[in-house]
Amino acid sequence: MTATAIAREAAAAVGGDCVRLPTEPCELVDGTAPSVVVAPADAAGVAATLRWAQSAGLAVVVRGRGTKDAWGGRPGPIDVLLSLARLNRVIAHEAGDLTATVEAGACLSDVNRVLRAHGQRLPVDPPGGAGATIGGILATNDTGPLRHRFGTPRDLVLGMSIATSAGDLAASGGRVVKNVAGYDVARLMAGSHGSLGVILSATFKLVPVAPASCTVRADLHRVGDVVDLVERIREAQHEPESIELRISHDAAAPDPRVAALVRYASVPPAVAVAVDATRRCLEAIGVGPMVLEGEAGADAWADHERATRGSADVVLRASWRPAALVDAAAALTRATAGLGCEWTGRAAVGSGEIGLTGDDDTLVDAIEALRGSPAFDHVVVVRSSAALRERIAVWRTPDARAALWRALKQSLDPTGTLNAGRGPL
Repeated sequence: MTATAIAREAAAAVGGDCVRLPTEPCELVDGTAPSVVVAPADAAGVAATLRWAQSAGLAVVVRGRGTKDAWGGRPGPIDVLLSLARLNRVIAHEAGDLTATVEAGACLSDVNRVLRAHGQRLPVDPPGGAGATIGGILATNDTGPLRHRFGTPRDLVLGMSIATSAGDLAASGGRVVKNVAGYDVARLMAGSHGSLGVILSATFKLVPVAPASCTVRADLHRVGDVVDLVERIREAQHEPESIELRISHDAAAPDPRVAALVRYASVPPAVAVAVDATRRCLEAIGVGPMVLEGEAGADAWADHERATRGSADVVLRASWRPAALVDAAAALTRATAGLGCEWTGRAAVGSGEIGLTGDDDTLVDAIEALRGSPAFDHVVVVRSSAALRERIAVWRTPDARAALWRALKQSLDPTGTLNAGRGPL
C-alpha cells in the first residue's frame, strides 16, 4: 500500500486534520521513515488509529518528542508514526494531595513548570530527559540520580490510562494515593517500550520543591571508597536526594578515576547538618570534599549527566548489586581494556549508564564480556551505530523470562501492530 493510500485510509478512520505525510528528517525513527504521521487530538483518536491500523495490518510506532528514537532494536518497516504531541495537558493537579494527572505527550520540563507554581514537582530526571515526554519516560522507565530517593517512574504512578493495540481504552488505579482499583496496568506498561499498548495519561505522586539544596563532591582513592561512603551515610541516618558514582578510565590509564556526588534537598538547617555529616564521612575515608551550592552545584550535575553521553560510541544501561560494586568495576576494567569508558550510576541502588569509545570489534567484545560477568545483572544497548546493532543484540532476554515476555506480547498485541520490533517484547 502506498503512503498516499495509507494516508487516505487514516484520514477516513481518524479525521483528516490528524494525518499528514512525513517531512524529513523530523519523522525518522532510527533512520527509518514512516509512511504517514497520525497525531490525534485525544484518547478517542488514538484508539481509532490503533483499531484502523490493526485491521489493515499496519505497523505502528508511538512517539512523543523523539528523544529516544535511537533506543532499542533497528525497526522494521514503519507504516504509521503515532504522535502524541497533541496530548500534552496537565489534566488535573490536586495540590493538597500531592498528585497530578498528566497526558503522555506532555514534556517533563513543561509539567514541572506548571507544578512549580504550586511549590511541587514530579521527581524524575532521566539523562537528557528535560525535553522528554511523560509517556516516553514511563514507556522506558528511564531514571536518573533522583531514583536514589524517589524510585523509578513506575514507582511514582498511582493510575494510568492506555489504549490497547486493538483500539480499546482501559484504565487502572486512580487519582489518590490509597487506590487499588483494577489490575496494575502501570507496572506492566512502564518499561515495555511501547510494545504492549499506548500510554495515554498517568497520575503521579508529587513531592514539594525543597527550599534549599547542596551538593558534596569528592575524588576518591578507589572504587571501594564508594561502598564505604554509602554505608557511612546510611549509618549517619541522613537521607540524600542522590548518591552518584562516576568511574572513568581510558586506554592509557592503568587505574580508573573515581568520584562521588551526594546531593541533599530540604530546609536549610537540615541540609547544613547533612552536608556537615557527609563531610565527616569523607574525611574519615581520607579524602577532602568540595561543597557546591547554586550554579556550581548545577554545573557539577550537568557535567555528570553529560559524562556517558557526550562523545561515546556506545551507551549501555546496566544494573548490578550495590554490594558487588567493586567486583563490577573490576569486570568493567577487564572488559573495556583498550577502550575509553565513563560509568555513572546510583551508588546505593545499583543502576546506571556506561559510555564506551572505541572500534566496533573491541566494543562488541566488551559488551559480550560484561553480559557474561556475574557482577552485572542486565546490560542493554541504549545507543550505538546502526552497524554495531547488526552485530549484537540490543536486548539480552534471560531464558527464564523469554517465554513469559512472548506470552505477554501474544496476549496484548497478537497481531504485532506496535513497536515494529524495536522493544524487548
